[in-house]
Amino acid sequence: MLFCAITSLLPGAAPDPRRELEAALEKLKASGTYSWRESRQLETQRQPVEPFGFGRTTVNGYTFATLIWLNNARVAFREREVAIQTPAGWRRSSSLDDREIETIWPGLHEKMPNLPTRVRRLAHTPLHVLLPVILPLATRLQRDDGDIVGEIGAGRSHWGLVYDLLLWGGSPHFIPGRGVMSQSHDGGGSGVIFRARLQAGAIQRVEITLTMPHPGRTTPGGEPLVYRNVFVIDIVETGFPKPEPDPEVEALLGSPPQR
Repeated sequence: MLFCAITSLLPGAAPDPRRELEAALEKLKASGTYSWRESRQLETQRQPVEPFGFGRTTVNGYTFATLIWLNNARVAFREREVAIQTPAGWRRSSSLDDREIETIWPGLHEKMPNLPTRVRRLAHTPLHVLLPVILPLATRLQRDDGDIVGEIGAGRSHWGLVYDLLLWGGSPHFIPGRGVMSQSHDGGGSGVIFRARLQAGAIQRVEITLTMPHPGRTTPGGEPLVYRNVFVIDIVETGFPKPEPDPEVEALLGSPPQR
């Protein structure tokens, strides 16, 4: 064990993927601000890669995002609190009723029957919050064509945790800052693959693939149907000046701590 530790420090030794990721994460947090764009794809249904949204995040502050799937709605996130810009001004997304949602986004409800639920449960887990939770669960980290690839834990509870963090901004069993989750949270999934691309020691892209069997469903060829949800987050820019406070948003979501 001691020999391995010493060897990893010798000149020419291959860098440890986990330490590289941890250092890149610290670099992202130290930048103070970063912009990003996210796309999603459901490979099983052969859907094209769809842009999900883009935004700008202040570490320990707000994330302001534009959600392309929601007709380019402007949204503000702070931890689990969410505000959305409507024709009548900023509102908490959870306070909008079905009628208001249908009025603001006419026609979208027909394409997306669960639209009211999706709007009221809007959430976002910033990358600098997501990675500290899932990296301790990552196993078999290794280099693959320049990227760092690994698996996120094992078992259904890990699948459910990652799914909730990506889609709903946090699992009921997830405590921000402590990485706590319950093994009883059953996502029904079979695997999570994590891939990160670094450039000059900084995070450039994170790709997470969730593989989930769909009980009772089969492909046209009669094989069991397996969904593959692919989430891709690209970092666009880091270290830009922090945006000026928005009084209307702060009134709804509270002021972030001064650090």
